[in-house]
Amino acid sequence: MSTIITDIFIIILLIAASAVCIALIYGLKKIIQSVSLLQKDVNDLTSSLKPLINSTQQLTDNINNLTEQTKSQLNVSKSIINDVRERFDKYLEIEHKVRDGMENVVMPFVSSLNALGKGFDAFWSRYKNK
Repeated sequence: MSTIITDIFIIILLIAASAVCIALIYGLKKIIQSVSLLQKDVNDLTSSLKPLINSTQQLTDNINNLTEQTKSQLNVSKSIINDVRERFDKYLEIEHKVRDGMENVVMPFVSSLNALGKGFDAFWSRYKNK
């Protein structure tokens, strides 16, 4: 009787082991399906992100080009402003020289005319008094 009970337990254990194996195979199949679905989702996401990455790269290139063009235009503007400033400084310098030159020429002439006027007034005053 003990061999029959042992054989029954062995059969029950084999049936339980078979059930566990079938459950493991079923669970493994579900895991494989989930991983496959996840891999498909990742591939779809990757294919969706590639155009985004390409357009982002193009946008970055365009921004870099725009930045370089802006820097170039700013350098041109700075150069023009510096040229205008230098010419204006030269103009002011020439104006200063002309003004100083005119004062040196005109002031003695005006002083001479003023002295001549005073001399004429003195002469006229004496002439009238005589």
